[in-house]
Amino acid sequence: MRVHRKYETRGVLFLSLSGDPRMKVQEFIDKHEITWSSGYGASEAMIEALGAPNAGVMVPLLYVIGRDQRVAWCDQQARYKHQEPRQIVEALDRAIEAALTVPKVVVRETPSPAGEGSESPSEKRTPGS
Repeated sequence: MRVHRKYETRGVLFLSLSGDPRMKVQEFIDKHEITWSSGYGASEAMIEALGAPNAGVMVPLLYVIGRDQRVAWCDQQARYKHQEPRQIVEALDRAIEAALTVPKVVVRETPSPAGEGSESPSEKRTPGS
């Protein structure tokens, strides 16, 4: 929760995604007072589409999704492997900071060279005109 509060004003979005049914997820949300968006019933294919390692393992996993919408970091089941929460939070913090330093990619349409395709449909000439 502290990490969420720290980064929510910097444009970092948090999302919980679970393969569990809605009621089980809602109980977890209520118990832990989760304030960010949460999804339920996620399929293995959905998780794999994010490029997530270990997509078939539905235990708590943390992912950082970069601006390119791909997985930039995963905790590799740290809680399941009983890593210290402090270490997990520090690694998550570093991963988010690294993802924030990657410049945002802006795709712009390239203008056509002068004279090519610059006529409006009403200005297009037909043969013989």
